[in-house]
Amino acid sequence: MNISKKELEEIIKLIAKQISENRNINFIFSKPWNNKYYIALDSLKKLNLNANAVISRELDESHKLTIKNSCCWKEVIDFDENKLDLISKNDTFFLDIKMKNIVNITMFNEDELESALAMKLFENGKNIYLWKETVKTVTGKEPEKYIKKLLSYYEEILSYGINIVDIEEVRNYE
Repeated sequence: MNISKKELEEIIKLIAKQISENRNINFIFSKPWNNKYYIALDSLKKLNLNANAVISRELDESHKLTIKNSCCWKEVIDFDENKLDLISKNDTFFLDIKMKNIVNITMFNEDELESALAMKLFENGKNIYLWKETVKTVTGKEPEKYIKKLLSYYEEILSYGINIVDIEEVRNYE
């Protein structure tokens, strides 16, 4: 069977399109509400992503409505223990992960929903993104040992393949 170069390129484009249409990404809106979520939602509106909103049940109703109505989500999913298997089927972007969860991930501790989800994502071979806007930074006034310890946690999660990025860097889910 002879296929021209142009026909082969069209077949490859079609396959790539089908694969990308099946790729979804979850955006996690954890408790408590962080006003930086407004910035995230503004950025997400500009992108045409295959994205799900995963919303903490503990956020107040007005914030939940803001999230639901801000973007054209594929699905809106409650963030709770019973949904971890469903959520862990997609690559996931944590918009605000607490330092406690970073430490839990490095210690394989699943006490919190975020760290339990991270473990399931690892098991499923899914990508994990942290929004660099909400990653804890240092002022330089902290004791040196504190800074070294904090940096060691981030170095460790980076070694697991977790990415710390801007929202716009997930355009490949369009």
